[in-house]
Amino acid sequence: MFQNSKNHNQVSDRVIQKGIFGNSPWTLYENGTLTIGSGSYEDRLKYREDRFSDFEEEHGGTLECEAVLRIISTERLAVSGNLNALFSSYGRYKPFKNVISIDLSGWVTEDVTSMNSMFAKCQNLVSLNLSSFNTSKVTDMGHLFEGCANLETLDLRSFNTSQVTDMGGMFYNCRSLTSLDLSGFNTTRVTEMWAMFAGCSKLASLDLRCFDTSQAGNMDCMFAGCRKLTCVDLSGFDTSKVRSMNGLFANCIRLSALDLSSFDTSQVTDMDFMFAACKRLQNLDLGSFNTSSVIRMRGMFADCRQLTDLNLSSFDTSQVIDMDGIFKGCLELASLDLRSFDTSKVDEMAEIFANCPSLKRIAFGFGSRNILKSLTGYWYFNNDGPYSLNEILEKSTEENTGGVIIKANDGRD
Repeated sequence: MFQNSKNHNQVSDRVIQKGIFGNSPWTLYENGTLTIGSGSYEDRLKYREDRFSDFEEEHGGTLECEAVLRIISTERLAVSGNLNALFSSYGRYKPFKNVISIDLSGWVTEDVTSMNSMFAKCQNLVSLNLSSFNTSKVTDMGHLFEGCANLETLDLRSFNTSQVTDMGGMFYNCRSLTSLDLSGFNTTRVTEMWAMFAGCSKLASLDLRCFDTSQAGNMDCMFAGCRKLTCVDLSGFDTSKVRSMNGLFANCIRLSALDLSSFDTSQVTDMDFMFAACKRLQNLDLGSFNTSSVIRMRGMFADCRQLTDLNLSSFDTSQVIDMDGIFKGCLELASLDLRSFDTSKVDEMAEIFANCPSLKRIAFGFGSRNILKSLTGYWYFNNDGPYSLNEILEKSTEENTGGVIIKANDGRD
């Protein structure tokens, strides 16, 4: 069996390693195919980098993972417990980094409880068969497919996600996925949704109408870097428990419309870069937002280059400490109503209006007058002037009032 042959097909089928996975036999062939036979496998341990050591070689040592191109396990294999990072190329070992296809259609998974990072960083993976998977007891799917950069399709119709609490980074950087059917997902228990679709740069649409987000606490970067996404219906999202929305839609460069009127943001503390680089958004109505708990708004609308209409009338910024660059790079924004703003606790407010060449009119309240320090030039103040910004600040303080300023070179209203 180990002898060389001149016949190419025979050479390709030559066995180079054998061993045991749980109590199931495995065989690695010279052509890079790893087959796993029938049997069982159980692991109750938490995440570790050397999961490949579970593939024990018959003469000692472990599987030569980097030689594996295909994994075929179509015979009945009962797996249970923790499958965290089982085939991942995380960490310093990067064992299965060359795998291009995985067929686990023989696996019986009804007693599996965790699949965190199971296929993470399998960057060359193009085919994945999980059609037999019963995930009814799984609680953790965080990072499950993270970094599967060449995976174009993913059939998850067999998945039962009713017990899952963590989906953070589940599809993070799946850069080749063009579509994703999650219509069967039950997300009633999910608390972690951060970066769930981040970096899915070829995903043009997402139907999340089945999602129950009532337990979600973290939505950081959930859609960040979905560069082909043009619209997404979030009208059914319950965000009443969400604490962080940092970068939620950041770098969604083709997103042209967003209806967030159903969002409950009363618990949110972090909105840094929430809409940053949404370059095609023209109108954004956030009049329903409750921002009374928010402490961070750094770069919130930065580089929203086509934004012309922005409703912030309900914004309570009394707890905010960082507004650095909040409107930076809003090239088309001509007018802002910031009368609801209270900037008394803001420590960071550099470049608030940097690179806003179209901004000619700002309405501000007495509690938000110090944002004027980020402006330059001369402005009319309450139909009088023009004045320097220092003069306007002095007048506002003396009169204990806010008002409307209009850039001097535009004349009066």
